Amino acid sequence: MFYDPDKFDAVIVTFKFLTVFSCGLLSGEALFLSRAPYKCLLAMLNVDKISLRVFRLSGTSANLHMYRLNLLACFAGLAVFMLEIRDRQYWLYGTLGVLLVLLYTKFYLCPRIIDHLLEPDFTKKSESHTNLMILKFQQGHHGRTVLSCATFVWFIYSLYVS
Repeated sequence: MFYDPDKFDAVIVTFKFLTVFSCGLLSGEALFLSRAPYKCLLAMLNVDKISLRVFRLSGTSANLHMYRLNLLACFAGLAVFMLEIRDRQYWLYGTLGVLLVLLYTKFYLCPRIIDHLLEPDFTKKSESHTNLMILKFQQGHHGRTVLSCATFVWFIYSLYVS
């Protein structure tokens, strides 16, 4: 027999778990990135080259990791939407939320944060300018944090409903 409902349901449950898990990791990482690194960097009296280098390396690697988690959650949510028979719309809305987080990161945060952060003369300006830019970076991350957490809560609700 080609169609085995038990095996097919196991595939759907696996994709649901993968979607919720990756979205939970995404929102947890967004929560961490919006609070911890900026507080540590602002707590320093003077942002020197070594701390900025660490901040740049961790920021770019976290950004790449969040892209991968975004894509994983998006594809897994889309797979649940395509395979699920009932309550499909909840998974589609959550997938659109994850896609919105990805677009927000790519077209709003990256030009605003990553490009300015990677400038070679970022610390050559005054310290107040550097601290102001770091505060702007942190405020930009709050939007992604809110979107990621809302999408995670939506996926948990979708898991409860379906």
